[in-house]
Amino acid sequence: LYFSGDVTLEDILGISTVIHGDKRFFDIHYRIYDFMDVSSFITKNTSVSDLVEVDRQAASWDKKLKIAILTNDEKILQRAIDFAANVKAIHWKIEMFPTYNEAMLWCKSFDKKSV
Repeated sequence: LYFSGDVTLEDILGISTVIHGDKRFFDIHYRIYDFMDVSSFITKNTSVSDLVEVDRQAASWDKKLKIAILTNDEKILQRAIDFAANVKAIHWKIEMFPTYNEAMLWCKSFDKKSV
């Protein structure tokens, strides 16, 4: 998922909700969130806990998923670390990467059965 320009947590929450509601969600083994071209990250009306709750509900249907987050931005990185710490209980694997190639290697390094 590619993000650029001004991004809000509401944007991320919205796309996550759409993905979780799609019947193809069960066929997804990993997601890559690319924030490398984000110029500002706004967190005023939605919190990381809102994102965690949406993913917690989705994890009840699909317990194994890998999420790679691409960023060099300190604010986004801190939110990603907060998110990862809060979703450990749902057993999704989450890692942060500085490049797309590193993220893709990690995502493809495990099949869904081993996540």
